[in-house]
Amino acid sequence: MIKFLPSYVGAKSYWIESLQPYKDSNIVELFAGSAVISANLAKTAVINDLDPIIYKVFSNYDQLIVPEVFSEADYYQHRQDADWWKYLYCFQKMSFSGVFRYSKNGYNVPMKKGYIDNVSLQADYKEALDRFKQLNPTVLNLSYDSVPLDLLSGKVVVLDPPYQNKQASYNDTKTKKKDVFDYPKYWDYVRNLTTIAQTVIVFDTQDNIRNNLKGFANVMGLQTRKMRVNGKHDGDLEAMCILGERK
Repeated sequence: MIKFLPSYVGAKSYWIESLQPYKDSNIVELFAGSAVISANLAKTAVINDLDPIIYKVFSNYDQLIVPEVFSEADYYQHRQDADWWKYLYCFQKMSFSGVFRYSKNGYNVPMKKGYIDNVSLQADYKEALDRFKQLNPTVLNLSYDSVPLDLLSGKVVVLDPPYQNKQASYNDTKTKKKDVFDYPKYWDYVRNLTTIAQTVIVFDTQDNIRNNLKGFANVMGLQTRKMRVNGKHDGDLEAMCILGERK
């Protein structure tokens, strides 16, 4: 399996086998993250993510720095560099649970402990870079609903938004962070998208999909898996839903 980033929390590597019917499709990922679906399945790809660092990485993918050996000392030395994002391929291999997080001072994820103190990633990065150059994706830094409709028409569109009501930092009231994602607007967008896309693939919890697409006629398939979570919370059932497939 090819990964543009070797580890990334929430990535959809698990689902690649189930999505093999869409291999060599024209794919648009509106919440791309590590873009693992495009990396492994796309004939053409639009990679969109609102995060400016993800956008910078994919806009300059051939400029990432992947030395022959990247050590624990390198991890802590480079994570506050002005151009720390160039080391993201190495950081994500060594970061705790594949978490991607940063502040104005740089990358700030704790390193995995106990079994990894250096990595050799040049071969993996070369394979990923070769694939990236072959795919030559369109890379965007837009809100999902600002992506031009002509880029979505007749495409396989993948939606992997922040999961509503999921126990995570962006939705955990203990962090006192305000959740600004407009879920009713998003689910209306999903329904409307099926009128122009070839196929819409939605990832979310099973309950969220069932509650928000209740009575929706174009549900073509639903698969689930137990989500892994850290801490005290039980994992939800993550679901992949195929919507509105048009021939």
